[in-house]
Amino acid sequence: MAAPWVILGRVARIAAAAAAAADPGDDAEADPADFSLAVALPPYPYILAAGPGCLLSRFSAAPFYVARFGLDPPDTHLVLVHRFGAAAGGSGTTASAVRVPDRPASMPAIRNIEGVGLVGLDDGEGYVIAELQIDSGSDRARLFRVHTGQDRWIETELRNPLPARDREWVPGGVVSLGGKLYWFNLSWGILSCDPFVHAPDLLFCSLPPGRVLDLARPHIHNSRSIMVSRGDLRYVEIIPEDSDNGEAARIFMSTLEPTGWEVPYEERFEEIWNENSYKKTWLPKEVPELVVVCPSNPDLVYFALEQHIFSVNIRGHEVLEFAEETHELVNLPWPTPASCRYVLAWDLPSTAAEDCWRSYLEEHK
Repeated sequence: MAAPWVILGRVARIAAAAAAAADPGDDAEADPADFSLAVALPPYPYILAAGPGCLLSRFSAAPFYVARFGLDPPDTHLVLVHRFGAAAGGSGTTASAVRVPDRPASMPAIRNIEGVGLVGLDDGEGYVIAELQIDSGSDRARLFRVHTGQDRWIETELRNPLPARDREWVPGGVVSLGGKLYWFNLSWGILSCDPFVHAPDLLFCSLPPGRVLDLARPHIHNSRSIMVSRGDLRYVEIIPEDSDNGEAARIFMSTLEPTGWEVPYEERFEEIWNENSYKKTWLPKEVPELVVVCPSNPDLVYFALEQHIFSVNIRGHEVLEFAEETHELVNLPWPTPASCRYVLAWDLPSTAAEDCWRSYLEEHK
């Protein structure tokens, strides 16, 4: 059986202590969080990565509005949340938080939070956190790492494998698979290495044929992503309609195999819109935004349209789930799509999964 998982909003909400501790019957918190963590204000947490049984959050005195910090990065502190367990009385979930050592002044600050990755081991008891930085025109890349139990970061210089070194490398996210980290640029390709090796080889893989762009499109996260599903690396894209060539809008997936990219499916949205399961949602026949791919089933893709989340079995063109309530996954002061920049798929620790299931049963008595 596949592990229970959730779509997790990356930009956490800050609630007053009284509201967070309110009794479920009180009005202080009409829509309580699925889980919460006590923090000292004023932090603005953003979830960088989620591993089996652990979460990596970035805390800052300034809210998250951009991923790339530029020449004057704000104070950034990393916290690993792990050891999830059942709260006293069996209601709710508890967790422990570990402060990740800050970088010394002699080391560059975190440049881009979408370039920070996590490999968690043993439900977060072991971990490595890494950021990759590459300067345009340089033949070297810099890997910054901190491991379980270490009190300092280490910096390692690696060979830069990018085919065009004058092109700026801007990470759009990081995923982990098989103990390795994969940094991706959604207009170009993927850089990968084993962060547990003392001097790892940094490898580059281009995006699937025909998907590389000379320049990244605005809001590229709304239509492209790289995720892990059923133990493989998946590139997924919503390809817009091309009226000049008579091509309809479609959803495209490619899987990274040892021999290269393989395409398991490429389906037109029109096929989905014409199904009764879609018509029952009352959603318009419009191209949606890409949210996530199910971690255990690459055929099951989640989309957002008019603030509603719905899932589609792509090969069967069938809507399987539709959330009638509008989502509140993205905690920003302006309307923002629930793209991979702002949400992620998280395989729940067993205790958190049990608590979510218990809450679901209570709500649907």
